[in-house]
Amino acid sequence: MLHICNEFFKELLQERQTYFQQEIKWLGKSRGEVDTYPCRIEVKNLYANSNWYSQGHFLLERYFKNIHTTPLIGNNLSLTIEGKNVFEAMNLLSFVAVATHITNTYGEYTYIDDHFAQKYARILTNIEQVPYFVFYLFIKRAIKSERQFAEIKPLFEAYFKQRGMDIDFQFADTHGSRMNFIVNELGMDYPILDIGCGELKYYRRFMRRNYNYQHPYFATDTDPEVAAHVAILKERMEADNLYFFTSWDDFQYKEPINIILTEVIEHNTPAQAAALVKKCLSLNFHKLIITTPDSRFNSYYFEEGEENRRHEDHHFEWTEADFQAFIKECIGTMPLEVTFCGIGDRINGVTPTQAVVVTRNGPAGDSRFN
Repeated sequence: MLHICNEFFKELLQERQTYFQQEIKWLGKSRGEVDTYPCRIEVKNLYANSNWYSQGHFLLERYFKNIHTTPLIGNNLSLTIEGKNVFEAMNLLSFVAVATHITNTYGEYTYIDDHFAQKYARILTNIEQVPYFVFYLFIKRAIKSERQFAEIKPLFEAYFKQRGMDIDFQFADTHGSRMNFIVNELGMDYPILDIGCGELKYYRRFMRRNYNYQHPYFATDTDPEVAAHVAILKERMEADNLYFFTSWDDFQYKEPINIILTEVIEHNTPAQAAALVKKCLSLNFHKLIITTPDSRFNSYYFEEGEENRRHEDHHFEWTEADFQAFIKECIGTMPLEVTFCGIGDRINGVTPTQAVVVTRNGPAGDSRFN
């Protein structure tokens, strides 16, 4: 399907304005004057072997109401695309074809050069009313370098500017943006306490950033599976500076540390989250970074009327005002430096992740902090 679009219908994949202004000489009319009828394209069999197609549901159907699929046998499905004209239908078909190709299990072996990235970025902007999240997915799956990203970023942002949306796209995904922010903010000068460490992605990032990082790295998580994962990782990486524990009672380190509390508090009730933050504030820390989802961004992930929490196990997802009020209540009168930040793609000033950096400029034993 991808080759058919490229070889037989490439005239339909030009930039939108160029296509519609192009003259059909034998008719004496432009394509814009002629291509005005609805178009329906049926693909009898499309192979989709990725997490974009699961249990009979094709991810792109959620974001394009003119895409319809019917499950067949195994990883096969039939596809129907409808457009208000041939141009729209063919560009959408071409985008579905490339999205399916690069997300299929063999897609990781696809070489995406600059021409490829620019071509399908253009095709995506040829389609009207594409939701933000489709662009996010395209950047994460099809753009392979920051140089490629820098070339298509203005095109994507101009597309949304025409719709009244001021977007600042980032090359890294939401999680990657958080990691970049936290590692850059904390630096390499202090030991780390990573609360809710999970798969130890932050530890691995710190070690990749500086192989000579010799400070202790303390990691804690209540998930029993994490303990087994940490044991394997310690052996594989010969991680002599990694210390894992499941109980706060086991943490006895007294020297200054930097604390990571990222995407953790929302997995607790507000009261439990407050107790956790206050526990962190009682430690001898230099910097404490807390991140949590910004619920104002959820409208770009979900349709109106849908359940709008990003994960079922989240007890809450707060607005900027809610989060800042929570932090200020936890800190109270302690003389700490507090900086609130947004992390990730920015849409009309709102980001998917909100963060606070709390910096202590005095020792933990200072009575003002108790």
